[in-house]
Amino acid sequence: MQNFNPLVVLAVVRAECSIRRKRSTWGTSVLTKYLAELITLRNNGASLAEIRFWLKKHKRIKVARSTIKRFLDKKKAAVI
Repeated sequence: MQNFNPLVVLAVVRAECSIRRKRSTWGTSVLTKYLAELITLRNNGASLAEIRFWLKKHKRIKVARSTIKRFLDKKKAAVI
């Protein structure tokens, strides 16, 4: 029977966990890829509900209307 060394086991577990640890992606929006389309739709008179429906149906992204509004407001302020 092998000797159990908890320090070695713990080192192996920590190494595996650090490899598996998911990298944080906060700060980037999934809407950023579709910024041009969102602005074009909004400028052509689309409501936030219509944009939300388009994102859900065609891009498979589920977001709230308020999220779209905040995103577009923030991007407009960045452009000005």
